[in-house]
Amino acid sequence: MKIKIIFFLLYCIFISNPVLPDDKSIQIGTVEDGVSIFDLTSEGKKSWELHGTSARFVENGFVEIKNVQAVFYRKNDGKPDNVIINTVSAKVNQSSKLVTTDQYVQIRSNDITVVGEGMDGNMSEKTVQIKKDVKMTITGENKGILFSK
Repeated sequence: MKIKIIFFLLYCIFISNPVLPDDKSIQIGTVEDGVSIFDLTSEGKKSWELHGTSARFVENGFVEIKNVQAVFYRKNDGKPDNVIINTVSAKVNQSSKLVTTDQYVQIRSNDITVVGEGMDGNMSEKTVQIKKDVKMTITGENKGILFSK
């Protein structure tokens, strides 16, 4: 079952010692059942969404999410934009929309794949910067676009 991070935040703020239905206590500040974060445009359409398998509070309003997959949506019609970001873990601040990781990152969009170590991103602006060891692979119709004969 996916748990929306907003409910998770409220849950952790207002419940001091939560207990699961089967009486197994969980640690405050962690989610083990999966997490989803998303942002809506002023028209109520998804701008982006981010999914992970678990989350825990770290510092300065950031939540560390494991096994991250981020998907972006087109502004005009709210359909998926075919841009997907994957990484093992990332720190996310939903208020500032900032995402950061020092882990291996893969960004896929149609015929282009970009990989590298570490990333800083701004989900609102839909911008990312890969920190080091960046490699780009272009396939399909655009394969020779950079080095045409």
